[in-house]
Amino acid sequence: NGDNSIFVQKFNADGTTTGNTPVTLEGIPTGIDFTPQITALANGEYVITWFAYTPDWSTTSVYVQKFNADGTITGNNPVTLEGVPNGQDQNSQITTLSNGSYVVTWNGTDVNGDNSIFVQKFNANGTTTGNNMVTIEGIPTGYDQEPQITALANGEYVVTWHGTDVNGDNSIFVQKFNAN
Repeated sequence: NGDNSIFVQKFNADGTTTGNTPVTLEGIPTGIDFTPQITALANGEYVITWFAYTPDWSTTSVYVQKFNADGTITGNNPVTLEGVPNGQDQNSQITTLSNGSYVVTWNGTDVNGDNSIFVQKFNANGTTTGNNMVTIEGIPTGYDQEPQITALANGEYVVTWHGTDVNGDNSIFVQKFNAN
């Protein structure tokens, strides 16, 4: 289509490709897709997250696509994650947890119009857990961005990011999450 897309090619253990062509992922069919991140799941499955701009560059959303062990996609469409509709959601990161579930974090526009960090946990089958994503931030009106995430033992995980602190300085924040 002449736009930026995400391409996924699975490889065998010997380095040869599986299948004939890469799988093409697009958040928005004519949008501009950026910065894929990948994590391995149990039994050879894997998940990819990325963000995409609308064709007019006005908004971005985060997308999540799960793959089967044979390299085919799970479900028909990627899951769309947004802080608020028509906001700026980007810089997604992903990690696998010990029980086969996984977590995606990203920065995006919150209900106050500033940038916050969002966290969405997924069950091992690719469905989201709970009713809502979690929003975290340094201060309610600060600018939070570029989250990183890592898994801990027993399904726990930690998100870190930089953002505005109570003194108006840019600081590093860390938030630990229990398995639930």
